[in-house]
Amino acid sequence: MKTRRTSGASNGPSNAPFDRWFRYPAGFSRPTLNTALQTASLKPGDLLIDPFLGAASGYREGVARGIQYAGLEVHPEIAELAQLKMSTLPRPQRIVDDAKLVSQETRQADTTRETELVSRSFDRHVLQKLVGIRNELQTRPRKGTGRYLKWCLLGALRDCANVQVRWPYQRPRVARRPRIAHPDRAFLRRAEWMAEDLQHATNPVARVLQGDARRLDHWKRVLGGRTADAIVTSPPYLNNFDYADATRLELYFWGIARTWSEMVTRVRADMLTATTQQARKAAAEESMYRLARMAPHTASTLGAIIDKLQRERTLRVRGKEYDRVIGPYFEGMSRVFKNARRCSRPQARVVIVIGDSAPYGIHVNTPAILAALALELGFQLVGLEEIRQRGTRWLQNGTRHERLLSEQLLVLETPSTQ
Repeated sequence: MKTRRTSGASNGPSNAPFDRWFRYPAGFSRPTLNTALQTASLKPGDLLIDPFLGAASGYREGVARGIQYAGLEVHPEIAELAQLKMSTLPRPQRIVDDAKLVSQETRQADTTRETELVSRSFDRHVLQKLVGIRNELQTRPRKGTGRYLKWCLLGALRDCANVQVRWPYQRPRVARRPRIAHPDRAFLRRAEWMAEDLQHATNPVARVLQGDARRLDHWKRVLGGRTADAIVTSPPYLNNFDYADATRLELYFWGIARTWSEMVTRVRADMLTATTQQARKAAAEESMYRLARMAPHTASTLGAIIDKLQRERTLRVRGKEYDRVIGPYFEGMSRVFKNARRCSRPQARVVIVIGDSAPYGIHVNTPAILAALALELGFQLVGLEEIRQRGTRWLQNGTRHERLLSEQLLVLETPSTQ
């Protein structure tokens, strides 16, 4: 197997069609996605499933080649965004027309009931306008364009913020100059992008579902009775990135959640465990027990890593519980692999973009461990190759960054008989 080496972070450029609607972190870069699609050996008319779809970054290029898509994304708001990207809209210019009407009809709104995070992220007059647009959209939703306009507004929030709101953390105590000072301008700019992108795009054959990749019934629902010809995906990395918390500004602003506990219950509860925020001792022990029954060799490898992480944690005051993330993560991925076997044709390619990590300086070679896990579950290994180095910005930032990390392309095949 030969792959092309790529560079840059695993998310698309901010001005790329469709990806520019909303800047969601950790999506596929276009070179990486193109490499993955080529490796999957897909033909026009083939059905591909991505069980960790995210915001569907870059997938419209595959649509242009005639590939059909099914996707699962557990984050409810990001799943909605992916659905919009993989949908069609008669006369996309309606998005711009309705956005202009909304801006004209919006009045300055009362902001006294906004959450602290939202209130501290904007100048007062900017927030009044943003809340006014939101209230107009929520009280008088536009038929056909309402969800598009919602994402025009949510995509504009970080442009208009006067504090640090870069991914993955919002830092309302750190001031910055807004990229766009006028909410109307930021709102309309995204409406124009959406209309332009939809106007010039090939109509997709796609189904996107808010769903959990660990659940077989969700795979069956999104596939609609078909079997997948290939799987291309990039699951969460074991790098302690909290995808729910990363979108907290948007969740709080739109009213999906108003508190941390609501965010956890309504958004993060069903996500694959990949951060210490999700770590629980009982869940970690139960996961390792189940994994040992399915894949004893992999469980033994993980047990040694967990022991090292436990020892390191005890040497630190309030050390992070990295050891309690390992079991749930890999046990969860074992369920994803099982679903992939059951829902794909024999000898289907499974292409996974995944990176390693080094919490407390202890190397967790996630790509190699996933390869070993897949072999124990009956897959064939086609190849495992590095596609880029990562983490070079933080080499001097503590023991966990002393090891140079990488992103790798893991290629598997489902068995010839299922």
